[in-house]
Amino acid sequence: MRAKEYAAFQAVLQKEGVAGIVPTWQLWRVDAQYAARCGTDFFATPPKERWRDVVPTLKLLRDEVIPVTGPLEVVSGWRSPAINACVNGASRSKHLEFKALDLVATNRRDRHKLYADLCALQSATGRRSAMGLGAYFDPTDLSRNTEGRFHIDASGYRTWGFDYTAKTNPCPKLG
Repeated sequence: MRAKEYAAFQAVLQKEGVAGIVPTWQLWRVDAQYAARCGTDFFATPPKERWRDVVPTLKLLRDEVIPVTGPLEVVSGWRSPAINACVNGASRSKHLEFKALDLVATNRRDRHKLYADLCALQSATGRRSAMGLGAYFDPTDLSRNTEGRFHIDASGYRTWGFDYTAKTNPCPKLG
């Protein structure tokens, strides 16, 4: 059953012109630490009626983010309400609507520069592109988020930091 759904999902991405921006299988990924903590599978099939909701975010990745960051790996895509509750996700998380992706830049090791580049990109294109940026970086505590994870969606211009609030947004410190 899942193979048929996956093929249909790939066909939707192809039709929308966003196939291959990131590996398709990664879009169904549930973050490994979330899956382990929540006792769920490492992959979740988004509801079919949500499949096209990820298209604007994929276009934003292709047109704006990847040219700045280089290749990206999706570490978390759609979240079910149960997984979102288990990980204390925001009640209105864009992951619930399959409009958000958590990512790591596979060729970027300098997190300070990565987040400075992401913040500059969001400042320059955010309002026009409705780019939401979760910049989970604390320049005063480099032991936090060592993998360089960040959130991107195309659902509204806003930025937040490691505690998921604007209070810890690192962008003003990196600009």
